Parts: sequence; C-alpha cells; structure tokens
Amino acid sequence: MAYNRYITGILPDQNYRFILGSLTDVALEVGHVLNASVPITALLGESMLAAFFLAGHNEKARRTVVGIDMQCNGPARKILAFSSSDGIVRSFCSSPDVSWEGNIYAGKKDGLFTVNRFVEDSRKVYSSSVEMHDLPLEKNVEEYLGRSDQKLGFIRMETTIDRDILLDVSGFSFEALPGASVEDSERVLEMIRNTRPSDMVHGLLSDGDGERRVFSSSLSSVKILKTGTFEYRCDCSKEKIEKVLLAMGRQSIEDLVAEKGHVEVFCEFCRRRYEFQPSEIYNLFNAED
Repeated sequence: MAYNRYITGILPDQNYRFILGSLTDVALEVGHVLNASVPITALLGESMLAAFFLAGHNEKARRTVVGIDMQCNGPARKILAFSSSDGIVRSFCSSPDVSWEGNIYAGKKDGLFTVNRFVEDSRKVYSSSVEMHDLPLEKNVEEYLGRSDQKLGFIRMETTIDRDILLDVSGFSFEALPGASVEDSERVLEMIRNTRPSDMVHGLLSDGDGERRVFSSSLSSVKILKTGTFEYRCDCSKEKIEKVLLAMGRQSIEDLVAEKGHVEVFCEFCRRRYEFQPSEIYNLFNAED
C-alpha cells in the first residue's frame, strides 16, 4: 500500500527527534510529469525525502525550504530536489529517461553534494557543499549533517521496485538533541539495525493519527509533534519567468524573437509552457526603462 504521509516527533528519554515519511505517490507523480524512467523516479523520490528530512529538522521552528543539488558522475548527471518543512516537494533530473543496472545510487555515483537552505521571512540563503561518494544517498546526507551541520544523525531510506514498477519510497531520520548520551545513540542505533525502514514507517503511519506510543520494545515512549501529507507543487509563475527574461537582457531576448517569432520557456520541474509574443516582450522591457 502506498502512503504519502509523514510524522515528526521526539523520543524524550533518548533525547532524539525523528521524522518518518513515505512519498511514493508523489514520486510517481513527478516521474510521470518528467517522463522519467523507473530508476530515476526512485532516485528523485529518495532525493525529495532527503530534502524533507533536512528541512524538517529545523531548530528555529520557522518554515524552511531545503534544496539538494547533486552534480553526479553517474548517468543521472544532475538532480535537483526541493522540500519545505511542511512537505511541499518538487524535483528535476537532467537525464530523466536513463536507466542502469544495479542499485538506485548507481545512478548518481560520486560528484558534488550541495545543500541550500531558505528560511521563511529571511532573504538569506545558506549554502554548503561536500564531496558526494558512490554510496547510498542516505550515507551522503548523514555525512553532510556531520561535516557541515556538526550534527549526529541516522538516516535510512528504502525503495521497493518489483517488475519495473515503483512500489514504495519510504524512510526515517533520527537526529540527536543536545544532551543525548552515547548510550542514547546506541539504543537508537540498535533499533535502526533491527528494523526495516518500510516496516517502521508504514507501521506508524498505519495507525492513522500516529499516536502509537513505541517504535519497539527497545525504546520508551514516543511524543508525536506533527503529522502531515506530502504534496508535489511547483512554484513557477509567469511573473518569475519575466524576471528571468529581464535578467537575460533585452538584446538576447530580442534576438530570440527575431529568430523564432516569439519566446518559449518550459519549467524544468513541472514542464509548464510559457509563451511570450513580441508585443509582450516589448512591453516587458519598456516597463523597465
């Protein structure tokens, strides 16, 4: 059964916070819009989930948007994934139709892993990069947390594909809070080692309101902070496209009009088409004079 939900909470006795989520339906929707292969659809699903984990652990409690930019040496080449802390996601791949044999992460291989954070009500963008290794995406996100954020976190994601059909993209993220001891971390790690991500995520999600009190017998009570659903949404608009055209400059845009008779722009994320006729281009640039 596919889910499209998330739960955030705290393990009070272990000084750990957690996020659990499954966004299979959203991944399939994104894959359909981009006409992506099944492996790319799965990799985009994991990328959006990873971005959500990073956005959801926002200590300032303000709405945060995290963008993950992966410059890949694998067949995927370039992947962008965005998620807000309230589960609004979107993603893009420069080579959506490629396929490969083996694990999902073989599509990205190594490269550069960059995270951009946008905090609501702030004009600042916080950006940092680390080397991306030819390992599962979860391992790269864990390393990013440790090296760039100096945080101890454990992330696991699980993708299920059967007969070339994507059945599930789910995962969890546990992050140590101030005061977490070595013993606390060991208990959380013990649970992670003994529980598949899909079992933990769907076990808690299936309780409806997420009020089940324990993950396993090895841990104490769970405090649920928030439940919600993922939503695929692109924030492109004609006004934003106009700003891009203005940034490109009058001469370059007028050259395009002379060559093609109009200007046509496609959004990379939702494939929405924006068309500008010569009169619109004229009015756009004259309004700036």
